[in-house]
This record gives sequence, C-alpha cells and structure tokens, in this order.
Amino acid sequence: MTEEYEIIKDLGSWLHCLSLNDLEKAAQIRDQLTENLPFLHLDPQTKSYYNLLYSKHQMMLSKSEKQNNHPNEPFQEQPSSDKDSEQTLMYLYHYMEGTLLNHSKNYYKALKHYTAAEKQLGVLCDIDQANFYLRQANTFNHLGESITALNYAIKAYDTYKKSHASTKKTVRALVLIGNIYSKTGYYKKAKSTFEDALTIQGLKDRQRAVLYQSIAKNDYLFHYNNDAEHGFKMALNVDEELRLEFQADTLYRLANSCFRQGKQKEGDQLLHKIEEALTKNHKRFEEFRAKSMISRGVFLYKPFHDGMIREGFQLLKKFGIQIELIELAHEVSDYYYVNSNYEKAYDYLSLAKRQKKNIVE
Repeated sequence: MTEEYEIIKDLGSWLHCLSLNDLEKAAQIRDQLTENLPFLHLDPQTKSYYNLLYSKHQMMLSKSEKQNNHPNEPFQEQPSSDKDSEQTLMYLYHYMEGTLLNHSKNYYKALKHYTAAEKQLGVLCDIDQANFYLRQANTFNHLGESITALNYAIKAYDTYKKSHASTKKTVRALVLIGNIYSKTGYYKKAKSTFEDALTIQGLKDRQRAVLYQSIAKNDYLFHYNNDAEHGFKMALNVDEELRLEFQADTLYRLANSCFRQGKQKEGDQLLHKIEEALTKNHKRFEEFRAKSMISRGVFLYKPFHDGMIREGFQLLKKFGIQIELIELAHEVSDYYYVNSNYEKAYDYLSLAKRQKKNIVE
C-alpha cells in the first residue's frame, strides 16, 4: 500500500474516533498525521479530507470545553456552513474508504461506500462530480455490471466535456467507454470511440500510447490478430520512457498476438523480455510470471501443457489477481473448446464464474 493510501486509512480511523467521541485516541492519530504530512505530496482531495477532519476535531474540543465550563448553556443550532462542511466530510470519508477498498480489489464493499458518497454529491463542483462518476463506472465495470458502468462513464465524459476538463480526464472517460463497448461485443463502437479520442487536441505521448493499446486490445478480443500486433507495436513505439508496467502489459499482449498467428519464437522472446525487465520484488512480477506460464502452456506445446497452465492459474489465485484470472480463464476455456477438449473448457469456464462470484461477494 502506498503512503497516500496509508494516510487515507489513518484519516478514516481519526474520523471513527471522533464519531465515538474518543478525543484522546483521535488526538494521537491527529498528532501522528500532522507530524508526517508536511513531507508528503498528497492529492488535493486527501488534503481537504485532513483539513476538514482537523476543523471538526477543533470544533469538538471547543464544544467539549464549553460544556465543561458552562454546563447549563442551551444548545446552539449548527450554522449552515458547518453543515456543508460536515456533508463534504462525509462525502470524502465514503469516497476515500471506497478508494481503499477499490485498491485492494474489494469492489463490492467499495461500491457500498461509493453509493453513500453519491448522496452527498451536491457539495461538489462539476469536475469532482465527473471524477466520482468515472470511479463508479470503473467499480461497476469490475463487477461485470456493464450497462450501469457505461451509463456512469458517459455521464463522466459529458460532464468533463461541458466543464472543459483536462485532456487527461476526457481521454480516461473515453477509454473506459470504448473498453466497455469492446467487452460487450460492440467492436465498431469501441474502435470509433478510441479513434475519436485520438483526434483530441493536445494529447500527450502517454495518452496516445494508451489509445493505441486500447485499439489493439479491441482488435485482439475480436481475433483481428495482425491488426492487434500492429497496434501494440505502435503503443510501444510512441515513447521509450513509458512506465515499465505499461510496457510489460503491452509486450504480454503483443506476445499473445504473435502466438495466435503462429509466431511462436517471436512470442516467446517477448515473454522473456518482460521477465528480464521485471525484478522479483516488482509488485506485478508474480502476475506476469503466472500469465507467461499460461501463455506458454497454451501456445508452445501440442497438445496444451495442462500442468503449466494449471500452475499459472494457481499463482494468480494465490496472489489474489482476480480480474486477470477471470479474463484468462475465459480465453483458455475457448482454446480448449476449439480443440474439442470440452471437459477442460468447462473446468476453466467454471473457474471464471467462481472467481467472479468471489468478487461480488
């Protein structure tokens, strides 16, 4: 967990202590946070969350002191500005808790917090509302609720466009819309969405690379393997300074595009390239090790190397890599089905369904 997520976790604990009126424990958390915060570069929303909590804590201390000194003084109604602050604080609490759960891939519990946060959206500006809609869209997408996810993603895009938001935010919304279209079988709609995004003025290399990769993923999903290979190569060639994770993900998909076209040697070399680039302590090392094992088991052996494929899936399961496991289980099931091994095809389809059920529960 990153430093920012640790801070968000502590902020949630601070609010919990305040809600229990445990001012002593709350003060300990506040003092620890106040000591560490100046040395961290935090998201503006996290800073706002801290500032509102600090104000709430000070107000509670002041109220406690007044009650001790003047126990018979009548209760005063909370000013409207304080009510707005409380509403914003509750939004940030649920939004941040949802973000923590999203980060740990606990999407169903995250959704409960986002649903509570949505009730407080009136205190936010249009851009922040759009950010929330996009977060909701991602969560519903992970849960397989494609129609709801698409509605939220379109709502985010429309709000960004109306508010003249940054190119980065607009592209993120369009990429998600295109990905949902692709996943639900609308190849042409997905392709046109990505291509429209490429025409946006002021695209940075990183955004252009993501769009090329998205177009290629759409081609790969619909078995336009030659086009997919070309698209993944374009994504890699945009900028040599692309993040290592993005490079590894694109190389992995490129390797599978090559495998599908019978370019086994080239595909295997690309997998080796990933393994050389990622050190053992990299957070996604085990994921790519497992995925490469599955790809080699499917494409480098005739018939399939069942043991290697099974071991790859066991690693994905061991390290809680659920979304990728579901995606690959469906793909491997299709490969077995095409090769008339219906028992194995059913096994991997069942595996995908079980893992999806785990995410929802």
